[in-house]
Amino acid sequence: ATATAAGDGNGDGDNKECIADVEVQREAAAAMRNLALSSDAKLMMCQRGLISVLLSLVRCGDPFSQVHAIAALGNLADTGGAVLKYLLDEDCIGALLDLAADIQEMRGGKGASGAVVVEEINTQIARCLSIFACHVQSHKALVAVDVRCLERLVRLSSVPLP
Repeated sequence: ATATAAGDGNGDGDNKECIADVEVQREAAAAMRNLALSSDAKLMMCQRGLISVLLSLVRCGDPFSQVHAIAALGNLADTGGAVLKYLLDEDCIGALLDLAADIQEMRGGKGASGAVVVEEINTQIARCLSIFACHVQSHKALVAVDVRCLERLVRLSSVPLP
């Protein structure tokens, strides 16, 4: 079974991005999150293709895996340089903005515990994007992804648009 696209993690969905065992997926995502804290491991993770694995987890629909994957991307982005170039080449910003748009649709449609996880995803997206924004190297990508980029960033902060 796979995690559902709706992200409830009950294993009855058909999202092909997710692996069979949601608990294993979550633990793997958490391990990559922790590994991405190590300055010695960051470049190696990028060179070995783990960014695409993390992006698959961002898109998979299981909210717990998404939180860990987004945090791992933020941990990687914190380094800058060659690691940041890998992240930009893989269009991590676009994936995060796409998820941010999806999160806006999910707000209000979850129970109390689901709302907490949705808010944690939102928090991690905002953290990750703010880390990208700290690097001049990613400024062009932040505003060039699409014209709605700034609107999505504002929505992350829950500030109503005029």
